[in-house]
Amino acid sequence: MCTKVLGTMILGFSDCELNTERYELKRGGVPCKLEPKAFDLIVFLAQNADRVVSRDEIVDAIWDGRAVSEATISTCVKTARTAVGDDGKSQHVIRTIHGRGFRFVGELHTGAAPAERPALEAITEKPSIAVLPFNNMSGDPGQEHFCDGLTEDIITTLSKISKLFVIARNSTFVYKGQAVDVKQVGREQGVNYVLEGSVRHDGSRIRTTAQLIDAASGHHLWAERFDRDSGDVFAVQDEITKEIVSALQIELTEGEQARLAARGTNNLEAWQLTFQGRTLVHEHVEDSVAKGLGLLEKALRRDEAYALAWEGLAEAHWTQWLNDGWSASREASLDAALGASDRALALDAENPEILAMRSLIFVSYQRFDEALALAKDVEASVQSQANALAIAAITLRVCGAPERAVVQLKKAMRQCPVYPAWFSEDLAKSHWVLQHYDEAVEIAKEAIHSDPGFTYPYMVLAMSYAELGRTQEAEEAVRQVLQIDPAANIDAWTQRLPYSDHALNAREHAALIKAGMPA
Repeated sequence: MCTKVLGTMILGFSDCELNTERYELKRGGVPCKLEPKAFDLIVFLAQNADRVVSRDEIVDAIWDGRAVSEATISTCVKTARTAVGDDGKSQHVIRTIHGRGFRFVGELHTGAAPAERPALEAITEKPSIAVLPFNNMSGDPGQEHFCDGLTEDIITTLSKISKLFVIARNSTFVYKGQAVDVKQVGREQGVNYVLEGSVRHDGSRIRTTAQLIDAASGHHLWAERFDRDSGDVFAVQDEITKEIVSALQIELTEGEQARLAARGTNNLEAWQLTFQGRTLVHEHVEDSVAKGLGLLEKALRRDEAYALAWEGLAEAHWTQWLNDGWSASREASLDAALGASDRALALDAENPEILAMRSLIFVSYQRFDEALALAKDVEASVQSQANALAIAAITLRVCGAPERAVVQLKKAMRQCPVYPAWFSEDLAKSHWVLQHYDEAVEIAKEAIHSDPGFTYPYMVLAMSYAELGRTQEAEEAVRQVLQIDPAANIDAWTQRLPYSDHALNAREHAALIKAGMPA
C-alpha cells in the first residue's frame, strides 16, 4: 500500500490531519473512519503533491493494478473528497485535471506520529486473540489474496471456539503491510495474545510460518514453520488452530471439535475464488458486487457443495435486491438470494453467517416471524463473529426487538474495534426506534465521520433532528443526502426494509416529511 512509502507520519492540510501510523483522518479534530481505499488514495495523492497523478497510476497504487471500473474510481475519489471537505465544485484539496487525472493541491505540513494509540479496555475474562494479516513473502502481489484468505480462515475457525474471544478481520487488517509492535496491538485491540505469520507460495510449494505471542510480555508461546504442497494449505490451517488451542490450554467441547474438523471445501481454487468473491461483495459497490457474484458462481462450478460460496452468492443477490437498479429484476434478485441461502443452509445448518444472512432475506420478504427466529438463533450461538451479530441485529430491530439489537451491535463493535460505518448507522437507527433521539444523533454523526459518502446515517440524523424539533439541522441532513444521491426519496427509504410494526413505518415517514425529504 502507498502508506508504506510515507512511513509513520502526520500530514496536515486544510482543517485535516492524516495519521499514517493510526490509519486515521481527522477533520476539525474529529476522527473519520475512512474506507481503506479512500484513505490510501488521499495518502497517495499527498505523496505525489508535486504533480498530476493519472487514473492508471491510481489503479496501480490503490488496487494493485487489478481491473476496476471508472465508476469504482470515481466513487473512491468522491469519498476521499467528501472526507477532506471538498466536493465536485469546491476542489481545495483534491483537484481534477480534466483529461489527465488528479492533483493534491492542499498545503501540506508533516510531522512524526505519536508512539502509541489509546488502549482499548479488555471486557472479557476469556483468552482473547488478534490474528494479524499473514505477510506475503512470495514477491508476487498476486499472492495477496492467498495470504489474506489464509488469515481470514484462521480467524473464522478460531471464532467457533466458545472459550476464546477473537477480534474480527476488519480490525486486524488495518495493520496489513505495516511493521507492528505486538504489545501495541494488544493494547489497541484489547487482547491477551497476537498471532502473526507469513506465507511464501511458489508454484506447487507453500511455506507458512506462524508465531503465537503474549501481547503483554512480547514472549513467544509457540512458533512453527510448515513446508507443504499447495494443496495442503487446509491441513496447515488445522495445525495452526490446534497449536493455539493447546498453547492456551483451551478445552474444546465435542461439538466444537466436530465444527473445527469440518472442512468447507478441499478444492483450493474454489476456496480462493470464494474469498475473492466475498471480499468484492462486501465492498457494496455495484461493479464490485457484480464481479464478486461472477467469482462465486465460478467457485461453485469447482465445488457445488461449498456452503460459504453459496452464502456469498446469497449476499450478492440480496445486495442487488437492496439497491434497486443493480440488476435486471429486483424480484428475481431476491428469489435468487433465497435459493442460494437454501443451498447454503442445507450444507451447513449451524453457520451463524448463513443464518444471519437468511434472516435478512426473510425480512425482505416480510416473513418477520421466521426472520426473528433466525436472528435469535444467531444471538444464542455466535461466539466471535462480529459481522453475523451485526446483521442479526438489523433483523432484531426491524422485527420489534430494538433493545436486543443495541446489545448485539455493541458486542459486534467490541469484537471489531475498527468497525464499518453501517454498524454505527444501525445502532443509531435502533436508538431512534427506542426514541433515544440524542443518542441517535451522536451515533449517526460517528457513522458520517467514518464514511462521509454513506447516505443512511444522514437519513437517521434527519429523522432524529426532526423528532427533536431541530428543523434546520434536519433539513441540512436531507440536503447532504440529496447531494450524495439526488434520486433519494421517502418511499425508497421506507420500502427498503420496512418494520414489522406498521406504526414505526408511519413514524419514520412522518419524521422524513418534517425533515423536508422528497416523497
